Amino acid sequence: MQKEKKHNGIVSLWKFIFALVIAFFHTNQFYPNNENPIFRWGYIAVEFYFIITGFYFAKKVLKEDYKKENIGIETIRFTISKIKTFIIPLIIIYIIQLVGIILYEDYTIAQTVDTIWSFLLCRHLGIGRVRILGQLWYLSVMVMGLTILYPLIKKYKDNFIYLVCPIFIIFGLAFIHHNYGTIDVANRYWFYAFNPSIIRGLVDISIGMILFLLHERLKKVEYTRLFRIFLTILGEALLLGILFIIQFISHAKRYEFVLLLIISIAILIICSEKTYDFKFLNNKFVYYLEKLSLYVFINHTTVYFYIGVFCKELTSKKCAIIGVIITVIFSILEERILSFINRRNWDVKKIVLEKFVLKAEKEDENEKKSSSK
Repeated sequence: MQKEKKHNGIVSLWKFIFALVIAFFHTNQFYPNNENPIFRWGYIAVEFYFIITGFYFAKKVLKEDYKKENIGIETIRFTISKIKTFIIPLIIIYIIQLVGIILYEDYTIAQTVDTIWSFLLCRHLGIGRVRILGQLWYLSVMVMGLTILYPLIKKYKDNFIYLVCPIFIIFGLAFIHHNYGTIDVANRYWFYAFNPSIIRGLVDISIGMILFLLHERLKKVEYTRLFRIFLTILGEALLLGILFIIQFISHAKRYEFVLLLIISIAILIICSEKTYDFKFLNNKFVYYLEKLSLYVFINHTTVYFYIGVFCKELTSKKCAIIGVIITVIFSILEERILSFINRRNWDVKKIVLEKFVLKAEKEDENEKKSSSK
């Protein structure tokens, strides 16, 4: 039970919901002119992930001590720890995608080899010509953004967040708005190299860090029962409102910055841990959905690739629905198999530890006793 308290079930649930939103958004490849009737503006869901990442990033790093001589190695360790959370499912889906490319696409050997840059999360840095697994731009930006920010937050703590982050948010959003007119810049490049998505990611992560500082100031405030009920309803209503807007408002793209503000307010509320749904959603099933959301996000475009190969005779809507369903099923199976393997590895490590290490320690103790006699 103590382990569960480290999680926020509301965040876990909405991570899974927004993973499905992104999965439905990318079914636009099945429709003529990419006009997807299901969450056509679903790219806004990525903002939720970036901001939540910034929130918990600040929560973690601000507690850590700063040692100048160790900052380089600590940054590398931090980056590696982030990559380790998704590297295994990424390897699996890359292999599956690569097999499909070799069998069903007319790629040259050079083009096939060039796909390695997408796997290494370097495609959005302008490295490589062939683009597969397009959704990985988020992981690329997330890893790069946190790697840049880690030593800065580690050294300057909340001073950096108070002074630099607001300036970067203002100028970052202004730059994106005036140059592109939308925050959906995943497929834009400067001089065919640098992708402005890194600015989008850093802006959102900065918002998340500022929200954490606000959270720290507000958590000491005692709320009345009536106000907690109000916050509970408001937090969920704001996020449900996001789903409504990106589904039913035909020109939702015009309101991106408003949606960004709504998401930010909603995250501040659901992370307060003072709403009534916080306790209600404090359970293992909801935490499992959060774990599943990563697999859904990584797997869905590859599933759609095979749907496009084998289900050409189906209607666009059927391909989209089948694609999302298969993605969820495949993700559940993959997660269960990998969890089983991890448990088995831990059991083996435990047996080795008990059999050899503890045995050796016991023998050392016996030798010390015998020598003392």
